[in-house]
Amino acid sequence: MDSAPSPQTIRIFISSPGDVEPERLKAAQVIEQLGKFYGDALSLQPVLWKQMPLEVNQGFQPGIDAVLSADQGIDIAIFILWSRLGTPVTVGDRTYASGTEREWHLMLEALAQSGGERPDILFYRRRDEEGFTAGLAGVKPELLQTAIDQNRAAEAFMQAHFWDKEGKNIRAYHGFQRPIDFATILKVHLRALIDRRLTDRVWLRGATWTEEPYRGLEPFQLEHAPIFFGREAEISELET
Repeated sequence: MDSAPSPQTIRIFISSPGDVEPERLKAAQVIEQLGKFYGDALSLQPVLWKQMPLEVNQGFQPGIDAVLSADQGIDIAIFILWSRLGTPVTVGDRTYASGTEREWHLMLEALAQSGGERPDILFYRRRDEEGFTAGLAGVKPELLQTAIDQNRAAEAFMQAHFWDKEGKNIRAYHGFQRPIDFATILKVHLRALIDRRLTDRVWLRGATWTEEPYRGLEPFQLEHAPIFFGREAEISELET
């Protein structure tokens, strides 16, 4: 009897400063949900710095660089930005505005070196001035200027990498207002990119559901996760 083929692995890197922690969690949840949808023929592997085995003999950024530059590489890179960019990091003789900017350059370099094959790069920007202004009210007075400077740094990053000197857009990005909005559009975008990268088109056999999908008045249990959808907004409200 022929053994089952090994699942194709797609590595998805998530880069984001600390102010978009809810979005980072949403991204990991979306990847988990899609992993169940595609079944056993496909392995979706999220790559987040908090889950990386960073060793004590390395700084944070060199350790992250080493993981991102490993032989298996990254297939899809997701960048999320809102009101802060992070702290400067120096790699070799070059200083970057933050780890996010360093990772952005790493992914662009990898894309160029692969001849445009990988990684696919998605960029998302939270547009929520009301939320940012409300957040400033809770910032300690001595940290207020830092928060304002970080917001300006995030804007400067966008200006430097998404528009030319004449103000014309040179790269695509996706705006959103709330974490749930981000999760909704990310799921659609990832589905499209993953489908494009699939080498085994019989993946559906791993996602087949053989039982009755309609529960009537019966509650959904953990085993029904592959067929449960909806209520994302309500769940998001409870989480926040």
